[in-house]
Amino acid sequence: MLPRTLPQQSYSVILTPLVILSEAKNLSLYPRFFASLRMTAWTCQRITSSDRTTTGVVSAACGHVAFIRILKTGRLRGTMPTSDDNDYRQRLDNFFSVLHPELQSYRETKRYMDRFLSTDFNVFNRIEHKENPLSDIIADLLNPDGSHGQQRIFLNAFLRQINTNGGLLEQPCKVRRESFFFQNESDRGRIDILVTFDSGFRIGIENKLGTGEGDDQLLRYRDALDRVSNGQFRLIYLTPDGGPPDSISPEEENRLLLRSYRSDFLEWLRECVQLCESDKFRWFLRDFMDYIPTMIEGRRQMPGEKDIIIRHALERRENLEMTLGIHFAGDELCKRLIKDFLMKLRNYLDEHLEKPQWKFVDDGLLKEPLRTRSFAFAKTSWNGKYSITIQRYQGCIEYGVAKGKESQERIPDLERILNDAMPHAGKWHSCWEWRRYWEGRYGDWNTKEALLNIKYDGEAVNQLCKDLITIMNAATPIIDNYVSSNP
Repeated sequence: MLPRTLPQQSYSVILTPLVILSEAKNLSLYPRFFASLRMTAWTCQRITSSDRTTTGVVSAACGHVAFIRILKTGRLRGTMPTSDDNDYRQRLDNFFSVLHPELQSYRETKRYMDRFLSTDFNVFNRIEHKENPLSDIIADLLNPDGSHGQQRIFLNAFLRQINTNGGLLEQPCKVRRESFFFQNESDRGRIDILVTFDSGFRIGIENKLGTGEGDDQLLRYRDALDRVSNGQFRLIYLTPDGGPPDSISPEEENRLLLRSYRSDFLEWLRECVQLCESDKFRWFLRDFMDYIPTMIEGRRQMPGEKDIIIRHALERRENLEMTLGIHFAGDELCKRLIKDFLMKLRNYLDEHLEKPQWKFVDDGLLKEPLRTRSFAFAKTSWNGKYSITIQRYQGCIEYGVAKGKESQERIPDLERILNDAMPHAGKWHSCWEWRRYWEGRYGDWNTKEALLNIKYDGEAVNQLCKDLITIMNAATPIIDNYVSSNP
């Protein structure tokens, strides 16, 4: 097996026989072949100086497989249409006729190499793209008694990064998740992570991914921390880009620290990797680092594919024009795919819902398919208290029985009944009586694979509709009885 980080001498050993010799067989264009050798030598130098991971090796190797195969087939970029060609569609077809074989070759070679490297596997792709699971992991990293077994190493690296009092580096502390601190109604709230030191100094961390700040949320947390710690605290606002909250700014409060997942958080993880003495946990941290850009950007794409597309786009003005045109059409294309899918879903449900007892009550996701919106239908007698709902949240699709704003009490036995009726279990949530995530091939609309599947796989609509009808049939008698008993 190849290690993730390789000695510098190993790159040429991997690239030369695997990529060049295997693909250059019977190559008659020797000048072009030696040009490709020079390109590979340059790539070896580049990845050894900047990207020493096996992912870098795969990206470079697969890119050159594509390059040499194009040499062998005579499909060179020099055959691209000239600027005199006014037929945009033809130019677009020609653009892809060159790009497609490169990507295809990359994917074929990557598929072979992944038998040894598993470059797509990341344990974080198996968790929900939400704040709570990430906050659980961050709290465990900061906890000296955490499952990582590294004691204070990660916590102290974090303290050094935020420039706290050096006396905290050896001071005992407790790390808690979703910590309550309030003495009156105005203080009510739960901060995501609270680190309390024996001296009374506190560090509060509010983690925000795809949602904004609640009503004066950070201001309330600041005031509560100030009171319980006698002014000895730091309040950290962790977001993808490190932007400020609405209720308070660093200029007004120097104890508020803005931290970005893109830079500050990744830098802390890099230091944790260097300091960690456990090989097993070091792999976990590296996966965490690889996951952060995916979590922020939303859409996953293999690094090698992106490199090939960028290189192709920058090679000439016409290529760049085509690439930018496709890029700016990207959001509209995603909207179209999702709207088409939702319309098929709506038409299917429309045929199975008994009118006028049932009606569609929310089509926000149809109108704004790229935002956190819902698509819902409900029985008119439920009076807006409950609905069968599909919601897009941070790109992932969740569905189940949602609560209206007036619904506070939990319906007895509904969760159990739905778990018995459904092939996959769901659970209660503050906004849901029962919900589950659409797992598998269709549910993560951040990925191109899921969007392709909901477009071309007719089973996607059938699967989701079947689940929604099952939920409706199982939940309706229970909700009817509860609503009639609690007018």
